Amino acid sequence: MIFETLFRRKKKTSPWHDLLTEWIEKMETGDLSALRIVYAAFASRDPGLIRRAGSALQTQLAPLTQTQLLRLCERFRTFTSLKWNIDWADIDLKQIKKELAEEAYRYVLILGSFHPNGYFRETCIREMADLKGTLFWLFPQVNDWVLPVRSAAFMLLETRLSDCDGDELIACLPAFERLQNCRRRTEKQIQILRERLETKLARILKTTKPGKILCLEPAIRASLYRTATQTGLFDFSEMEVYLELEKMTCLKRILIRKIFTHPDCGIVKCTLLALGSLEDFTDEALLWRYVLEERADLSKAAYLSICKRDFYPGAARIYNALLKLRVEHHRRYLLKLLLREPSWNRLPYLLLLYRPDLPAHEKERILSGIRIRSTYRKVSEPLRNQILQALEQKKDSLPSGTAESILHDMRVIR
Repeated sequence: MIFETLFRRKKKTSPWHDLLTEWIEKMETGDLSALRIVYAAFASRDPGLIRRAGSALQTQLAPLTQTQLLRLCERFRTFTSLKWNIDWADIDLKQIKKELAEEAYRYVLILGSFHPNGYFRETCIREMADLKGTLFWLFPQVNDWVLPVRSAAFMLLETRLSDCDGDELIACLPAFERLQNCRRRTEKQIQILRERLETKLARILKTTKPGKILCLEPAIRASLYRTATQTGLFDFSEMEVYLELEKMTCLKRILIRKIFTHPDCGIVKCTLLALGSLEDFTDEALLWRYVLEERADLSKAAYLSICKRDFYPGAARIYNALLKLRVEHHRRYLLKLLLREPSWNRLPYLLLLYRPDLPAHEKERILSGIRIRSTYRKVSEPLRNQILQALEQKKDSLPSGTAESILHDMRVIR
């Protein structure tokens, strides 16, 4: 067996000692694919190998976010082989702990909790019970495929959730969300964990300033926003504070969705108007949805923010919405949006909308949009055909000379 000699010989000059050293050197250069081999050094009972492997582990894993480390652990579980001649159930964690710094030892346990050997996973989970910074890593094991491991992880979580500090509790929220979507945990377990987590989180958020929350990695902030908005831990004024301070559009969207459920139309209107000034806000679909809102003040607020953000929904999309009008104010704002579209893109739709019997002000706005055309922009063949079809359809209702003028410009810019 490949590792048989390594764990029976005592000489440091054995070829397997040199082989492990070579793989540790690879990992020290940043090659994380070496991890599946390097981890075997912790079973070697060689203090020098354990220390060097632990140092390499700490150096390479420390810069990773929780999400990145979780992905690495899942790959480690998949590619670490049980065929090696190592009795992982007989590994002495005390010796490893004696040789390593606390952070390096923490990474050994985290990876060990994903190891293919169930006995070793359970040993690592129990060892993590009193180690700070490991709460997050107990959650995945509540979904372990081995019942004793699941039971041990859940029992430890119950205790740790009561004793952990605020930073560690908030950091574990993504893991709890992930666990809720797993199949091996029970609903009773989820209910118990949720109650303990939310009770403690409510106390923590009362004394935690937004600036501290905004320094957390995005995955943690996203989980916190979802949890706090769904459970009522954030009131609407707090949501507005975070909405203003948060820089990432995808995270703003979590807060916005909840704010838009507020029964006070004034709060929703103010939020829509504020979106027009928020940096990095790119959710055009959200504003478009509110342009079609039946409440006129919300529709107007969304229209103003679309204009301020310089969003362009597209002439075809606007025209199709105009054909499905439900309330009169929709026509007003949709027509204004259509007139903002590039001149040739909007032209076939303005031609189709024109009727001699339209109200005078609306008819004049449509004609103005038809007459203003850029002569510096080429018209694609599909768009040219679309314009010709609209002209043919409206040839008897357009003012005299309009069709001739359009055809002339199309010949000039061909």
